[in-house]
Amino acid sequence: MKRITLFINCLFIAALSKGQLTVDFTTDTVCYGSITQLSDQITTSDSIISELWDLTGNGQFNNAMGAVVNYQFGKADTFNVGLQVITDAGDTGTAYKSVIVLAQPVAAYTPTNVCLGNANVFVNQSTISSGTITYSWDFGDSSTDTAQYPQHTYATIGTSNTQLIVTADNGCIDTTTSTATVYSLPQVAIILAGNSLICDQDSTILIASTNASSFFWSTGDSGDTLEIGSADWYFLVATDDNACVSRDSVEIAALVAPTISVIPDTFVVKGSSIQLYASGGTGYTWSPSASLDNASSETPMASPTEKTTYTVKGTGSNGCSVEKTVVVDVKDDYWVDATNMITPNGDGMNDVWKVRNIGMFPDCKFLIFNKWGDAVYESTGYQNDWGGTYNGNPLPEDTYYYIIKCDNEANSFSGAITLVR
Repeated sequence: MKRITLFINCLFIAALSKGQLTVDFTTDTVCYGSITQLSDQITTSDSIISELWDLTGNGQFNNAMGAVVNYQFGKADTFNVGLQVITDAGDTGTAYKSVIVLAQPVAAYTPTNVCLGNANVFVNQSTISSGTITYSWDFGDSSTDTAQYPQHTYATIGTSNTQLIVTADNGCIDTTTSTATVYSLPQVAIILAGNSLICDQDSTILIASTNASSFFWSTGDSGDTLEIGSADWYFLVATDDNACVSRDSVEIAALVAPTISVIPDTFVVKGSSIQLYASGGTGYTWSPSASLDNASSETPMASPTEKTTYTVKGTGSNGCSVEKTVVVDVKDDYWVDATNMITPNGDGMNDVWKVRNIGMFPDCKFLIFNKWGDAVYESTGYQNDWGGTYNGNPLPEDTYYYIIKCDNEANSFSGAITLVR
């Protein structure tokens, strides 16, 4: 009898149970104005049929869908963002996270355009909604600064490309650029048409040389030339269309004029001569020269035939000159205009014998005698000073007689003087 053995294999199919659903997502912290990326992190064995996002934190998942969402938030703040996931098994999972958008600084500035030699001022207009900012400046000429309101002086004219980087305390950065311009200065110069050393009463000419659109002198004048007659510093100020200003200056110095002295006004008798004189200079020129023996002499002889005003120009060693005048009157003849009585009592009236036209007798000899012919006074030239004395002693009341002797007997004069006490 055959034994038959039968093996029966049983197949067990295990039905997998529903998969556990875990919902999460990743996010990055950005500065305001940048895109925030939200990426899901889901664990499930089921198929995902829906991913919806709540980007406003109001519990409504209707702002976006998908595994990855790129979104720009409308301000710097902390936002409550949620993700809702639904699987084909009917499972629903939700996750919420805080998403941070940092305050973004805004870089802004305005450079001032200036003239060479002045500092460009950088007007900083940067802002941030919260927090603090640091600054990094690049002036385009290898110079930098970290001040909030810097100034920078460029060594040359032209336009420089400048940059400002602002960094917030949260690490957000903004950058902006601008140009700073340095203008050239106008050309200006004072040209001397004469000498910078002038004599009294003289003048010199200053000429303005400039490419500027406008200029003026320190005197207030605005012409191309300026005539000046006094010692001082003179300035020329020129301004161009960019309001840049240049200046030039010149000093005009005064030379000391000589002190010229001349003979006082005098007279001569017609047909005679008189010696004029001047002093204080190194050279002289007299005019009119027709009645002079030497018009360039210090002491010319004058022989005028009528009343004449002589002008002498005396020049000093520095070249400066001064003019003086001398009036020489011409008389037909000599005469004596003298007092005939003196009363020397100290009352200030008629105390001395006076020759009122004494100027006619500068070199004549004066003699006074008593009635016996004794000389009681004698002098060459007379100072109108005889007061009725002899050797300092008062003379008695009486009549005395004077004689004035000039160059010849024809020019001698005499008369009587009554002395009353």
